[in-house]
Amino acid sequence: MPYLTIDAHLPLLVARRVGTADAPSVSGMLRWVGEHLQATDRRLVFVYDAGETPGGLPDAPARRAGGEWLGRHQTLLREKCAGIDFAFASPVSRGALTAVFWIAQPSVPWAMHSSLLLAVESAIARLGETTLHADDIVRDLGRRPSR
Repeated sequence: MPYLTIDAHLPLLVARRVGTADAPSVSGMLRWVGEHLQATDRRLVFVYDAGETPGGLPDAPARRAGGEWLGRHQTLLREKCAGIDFAFASPVSRGALTAVFWIAQPSVPWAMHSSLLLAVESAIARLGETTLHADDIVRDLGRRPSR
């Protein structure tokens, strides 16, 4: 799977792209997010990390699958998700997704960041969580296998 999904730091969910993202893999990753949101009795925050591998960004069908998932799950997101933080190293990718969200605003607060550390810091602040530490989480993610 081209995504590494991590739920070891609840109420923080992280999905890191580690390969080429196609529509089935994006759908699978978002199914994982949805299952966590449905199963919880507290609000979660989701961090999407585009990863550091060049290439492999979601193609048009994958982006469409993501947009359709966001549209179908607006109520679940509003009820169970405190927000989404995106980490994209590429300014072009950050700008492209920001432009998409100007047109089709997600139903939860969101922010775009240039690094995973900034995205995790934002997610923790969004939660008002004092037991999670961004540096520790990013270090943990760095130790995980990329496949």
